[in-house]
Amino acid sequence: MSEPGLGAFSHVTIGVTRLDDAVVFWGQNFGLEVRARREGPDAALAQLWGLAPERVVRQAIIATPLAAGRWATAGALCGA
Repeated sequence: MSEPGLGAFSHVTIGVTRLDDAVVFWGQNFGLEVRARREGPDAALAQLWGLAPERVVRQAIIATPLAAGRWATAGALCGA
């Protein structure tokens, strides 16, 4: 009897110290593109991650490229 696997992830959130470098890395290595950016503090995310509120100041959502004018429904990362 085989054990069930993880299946697939539709999105992942990763905290990084250098967001611009992370966006370049994921773009160059996996072909992901920026879908949205957010500037400014996010106290709720900081609290969720156990950080001081001023530690989360920029975010980007990157995803697989547009196909037929639509974003893919899987393959997204949110970097903060």
